[in-house]
Amino acid sequence: MAAFLQARAPLQELPELPVEGDAERGRALYVNGVGENKSCSSCHGPKGLKPPSGPDSEYEDYVGKIATKNPWELLHKVRFGQPGSQMPAAEGQGLTMQDIMDLNLEYP
Repeated sequence: MAAFLQARAPLQELPELPVEGDAERGRALYVNGVGENKSCSSCHGPKGLKPPSGPDSEYEDYVGKIATKNPWELLHKVRFGQPGSQMPAAEGQGLTMQDIMDLNLEYP
């Protein structure tokens, strides 16, 4: 756990609440990625229901299921990543809190 915390980027300042997202922009981020970063869809598929490849392939709580079941969990996983998996922390990839909120709204 200590190695995970030391390796991640410093936390961004949180924007003033309420933060509103833009679902259309979130869809574009999901499909196209941000800058040099891979798109979300390249690992999670077009609807977020594709299991990731590699050692995490047995993981069944796909991003699309998490998004509809518990949007706060999705927000946390996108923002901080999934320890022990290939899922990177968005904050360490140059995404802003606004990008993360937009991505969170991409799911119905």
